[in-house]
Amino acid sequence: MKIEHMRYIIEVSKWQSINKASRHLYLNQQQLSRIIAAAESDLAITIFSRNTKGIFPTPEGEKVIAKFKQIVQIYDSITDHVQPPETLNGRLEILSEINIWTSYARFYKDFAETYPHIRCFIKNMASEEIVQYLLKKDGVGIISRVCGDDITSYIIPDELAFLPMSKERLMVYGAIDNPYIKKYKTISMATLRELPLINFKPYDGYESLMETAFHHIGTPNIKYETSDIKVFREIVAGTDSLFLAVKKPKYIVDDMLDEIPLRNKIFVEHGVIKKKQSTKLCDTFLSYYQEYYQGLYT
Repeated sequence: MKIEHMRYIIEVSKWQSINKASRHLYLNQQQLSRIIAAAESDLAITIFSRNTKGIFPTPEGEKVIAKFKQIVQIYDSITDHVQPPETLNGRLEILSEINIWTSYARFYKDFAETYPHIRCFIKNMASEEIVQYLLKKDGVGIISRVCGDDITSYIIPDELAFLPMSKERLMVYGAIDNPYIKKYKTISMATLRELPLINFKPYDGYESLMETAFHHIGTPNIKYETSDIKVFREIVAGTDSLFLAVKKPKYIVDDMLDEIPLRNKIFVEHGVIKKKQSTKLCDTFLSYYQEYYQGLYT
């Protein structure tokens, strides 16, 4: 049995879901199911039992998975010894949305200290631009995209792999004295389309969060549009217009805002993107980032 297949089975045990594990392993569900079935056949045991709540190790499966973890740990200790962090060297392009880069500045510094001979070059650009960049050159991108209710802000091409890290629900916000905030307990995209809206658009030439969310039902009634945070804050405070966000923006004082849940199930998904056949440096960064991110939120 391949060491990679042992990792796959450990990952399924961790997530208790073929679907979640397959997304984190860049495999489709059918391929992952076939690997599990082949392992069960080779070992002549049932590793996982399935029910409506998910997929769980059997008593025999738990023993096997524990052995797999030991084998993988031994293997990794050998390969780490053969190629320690200080021997990895080269140039790595890290592409990031500006808001994500700001949140993870400390992470990039930690990575650079752990791998001192990898020369990291961080570039800030819109997510769509990151996708186009990686189709032509090597590197890793940290991006976000809008999804849900038949909305996808852009399609990830077959040459690239996207590893989702988090997903946050889209909400409607306005000033606490906004009459629409007082009127609605929940609000649909169709109703929101008829109300005055503020569009915050930090990147020229690319769809904003507002435009992406409304893309499938037509242009929204955008009364104000700005790329300046100060102007955006003043419009929020001084008008009856609403805006979309996943959380209350830090650049607007929380106690001046109220929210309305969006009836449509629309999310902003954050994750890492790279070429499926990527370099050792890209894979090293991806593994480091995944461990760092999961350490923060699990």
